[in-house]
Amino acid sequence: MKRLCIMFLVFFCILSIWACSGEISNEDSSEIMSLISSALSESNETSVLIERDANYIDIYDVYHILPMDNEFRECMIHNPIDQIECELFEKAVTTAEMVKATEQISNLWEDEMYYAIELFLLDLPKERQEEFRNAQNIWEEGIAVNFEFDVAILMDGSTELLYLMPYAKLERYRERTYKIKYLHYLLEMNLLKENYQSITFKTAR
Repeated sequence: MKRLCIMFLVFFCILSIWACSGEISNEDSSEIMSLISSALSESNETSVLIERDANYIDIYDVYHILPMDNEFRECMIHNPIDQIECELFEKAVTTAEMVKATEQISNLWEDEMYYAIELFLLDLPKERQEEFRNAQNIWEEGIAVNFEFDVAILMDGSTELLYLMPYAKLERYRERTYKIKYLHYLLEMNLLKENYQSITFKTAR
């Protein structure tokens, strides 16, 4: 939820600056980046404190099975990619640097997703593997089609809104990676594994 608020913040900052001047200066970009870095850092520290309620969707525990202090949740909250993201955003000054950093993080999450899939398939029963591959293919096709449509809509309106697209893609890959690792973790629990591969990350900080 905090990250969604960040995106709206970026949206309104960009839109208001563009509406007034027709362009985004380096100084304006620096101000936007400062807001993003601050909000992201706060998000990583406080997300675990959010209490569950009927309307709360837990991105780390979709089915509300795990305790709040579970190791899976801790590993996801303090994952190395989010830490790299904060570092890159803190160093970014211009809008171009912000977009480049976002694309780099998006690529890391995409790579991490395929790593999670590889580990998941090692433990998944053979009769379920094809089902999962089909589900994953449908997800990937849906992402591609939806982003193609979103870009077309944004291009019909304001090209400035396209600055939001890389981060939207990043979020989708992050959420999918969490989901795959989560399902793998539950499977490992059922298999009584001693060492949980689901909480490991290919990406190193």
